[in-house]
Amino acid sequence: MTKTTMTVAIADITFERALQFRTYTDATHVADLASVWETDGKFQERPVLSRVVDEEGNVKYYVKDGTHRILGAKEAGAEEIEVDVVEVEDFEGALFEAIDVNTRHGKAATVDDLKLIIRAVKDSSRVDEFKKSRFAWDKNKLRALLKCSPRKFERAIVDTNAEFDLERDYEIQKLYETGMSQVSIAKEVECSRRTVQNVIAAYEENKAATFSQMAEMSTPEDELGGQPADFDQMAKNSTPNEDLEDQPATFSQMAEKSTPWDDDVIELTDDYDFEDDVAEDVDNLISSLCRQEELNVVKHTATPKVDIDQWAAMFFSMSSEEQTKALAAINVIK
Repeated sequence: MTKTTMTVAIADITFERALQFRTYTDATHVADLASVWETDGKFQERPVLSRVVDEEGNVKYYVKDGTHRILGAKEAGAEEIEVDVVEVEDFEGALFEAIDVNTRHGKAATVDDLKLIIRAVKDSSRVDEFKKSRFAWDKNKLRALLKCSPRKFERAIVDTNAEFDLERDYEIQKLYETGMSQVSIAKEVECSRRTVQNVIAAYEENKAATFSQMAEMSTPEDELGGQPADFDQMAKNSTPNEDLEDQPATFSQMAEKSTPWDDDVIELTDDYDFEDDVAEDVDNLISSLCRQEELNVVKHTATPKVDIDQWAAMFFSMSSEEQTKALAAINVIK
């Protein structure tokens, strides 16, 4: 590939993370290179950039090789740097240029570095060049690209192998649900029939276990004995007491309930005027009852429903003495 040597403004260089196949930038190495630049004003080996020109004529320079050198020059105060430039068609072309140089770099790639490269290959449009089937790498071709030892390679492909297995199993299950035969599935997925058989067997086993759990969860059980509930008894228990619900509450029933608002309790003192004060207290009482009804303090399932109008009519038909007793009975006065 033809290289062109030229000077480029550091500000025009794009440091694309997707093209950096080192898991970290070595700050110490950058500082050492900055010292070299301050002394010599150049590096023995020029950084290499990939040049991409889009359809509108916009130019981008991506780092193919020399990230630490460029950062070292920048740290030393340089605004421009002499580089070698290669022309590539698009960003993916720059990606594979960066892969090629990083795998041949003097500083050996770590397993994590190789994982970054493999991930980039898997996500690229050229992934099929490095696969032997839909869901398996061609190990020889991929290792030739990575230029690493077999031991490092096997450790580096663990994650993507697991992803391929999950994708393959899902595809097998999906085709199985359509009624396709195992032979046809194996051909479509590009795997052995034994693999298809194993995946389908595990799939059916998981389905059976799931249905069993759902059946157990949907069976109502007695809280004490763990026995299935008597549905007739459940129906009886869930039927509201219509006799109580349709009847107004009596004063004795109301007395069993404490008043939740302290400000509704009236203190009867020696100067309490039954003629003048009782009307106001009755209004407060009725308002209090209404508030109880609105906030569901008196619940139909626990306490008979209160007919406020009927209750008020009963109250006003009483004598003053009876009204006083009624107010005391429901804790409105003391």
